[in-house]
Amino acid sequence: MENANLEEVEEKIEKMIVFWWNRRYPSDRKLDLNLSAWKKTSEEEFAGYSHEKVTKEVYER
Repeated sequence: MENANLEEVEEKIEKMIVFWWNRRYPSDRKLDLNLSAWKKTSEEEFAGYSHEKVTKEVYER
């Protein structure tokens, strides 16, 4: 969800897949959930097309 506040619907979310890049970019939106309340069930690093390192994290309730 790119254009919505997840905090408003957090109780309906069962699983989140979050991708991180090895660079910081300017942004007008930030993730509005506290990930410490979620359990990270997997993490994978791989090379992308435009980024040397991409991290995929899966979180579940």
